Amino acid sequence: ENLNIARRIARESITLVRDSAALIPLSSHGAIPLLWPAELKSALAPLIERSSFLQPHLLPLQASAAELEELIEPLRDAELILIGTYNLQHHPAWADRLDALAAGNEVVLIALSSPYDLLQVPHAATCICTYSSSAASMEALAELLSGTLTPRGRLPVELPGAVYNPPLPDGAGNVIPSVPPAQSLVRSPSPLTGMISPRNLGSGLKMTAKKSFALARNSRASRYRCPA
Repeated sequence: ENLNIARRIARESITLVRDSAALIPLSSHGAIPLLWPAELKSALAPLIERSSFLQPHLLPLQASAAELEELIEPLRDAELILIGTYNLQHHPAWADRLDALAAGNEVVLIALSSPYDLLQVPHAATCICTYSSSAASMEALAELLSGTLTPRGRLPVELPGAVYNPPLPDGAGNVIPSVPPAQSLVRSPSPLTGMISPRNLGSGLKMTAKKSFALARNSRASRYRCPA
C-alpha cells in the first residue's frame, strides 16, 4: 500500500516545466545517451528497466571541469541527450558544461532534486522535475518519457520564465492548454521580487522532495516564494 501511495504521488507531482522543442514523449527508437550523476547510479535501475533505449554515462558530481569536458565531448554529435541533475548550484562545473552542451544539442534536462537546476541550464529546450530519485519517481519518469503518463504536476516554487504544463494530449486525445511563456530562464539574479539566485541559496533554503510532494498533492497550483 505504501508503495502504491508513493507511485501515485510521484505520478501526480512530476512536472514537465517546458518543452519548446516538443521532445516529449520521446519518438526516437534508437539509443539515447543519458548523462547521470555517478553518485545516483543505484537509482537508475527502474528507469533503465522501462526505458531500455537509454545509454547511461555516469559523471561524478565532484568532477573537475576538464574531466567533465573529456567525458561530455564524445556526446556532442548525439541527436538528443538526456541529463539528470542534482543540485547544480553546488556543482558549478556541471552547470557550465551542461549549459554549453544544451546550447548546441537537443537536451532534456531532468532535475532530480531541486527545481532551481533549471535556472542553471537555460539553453535546455525541455525541462522535467521529478523532485526525487526514488524508485517511484524513476518509474513515473519512464512513463512520462514514453508518453503513457500525461504530466499534471506544478512547480512548487516560482522560477522566472517557467511554463507550466506545456500543451500535451491527455488520455482522451484532448490538448491541455499551456500558460503563455514568459521570458527565457536565466542564470542571473532573478528580477522577481522576493526571488534570489540559486547559486546564492543557503542550505536551509534547498527545496526537498518531501516539500515538493506535499505541495503537489494540492488540487490547485500551490507555490511559495523563498525569502530574500
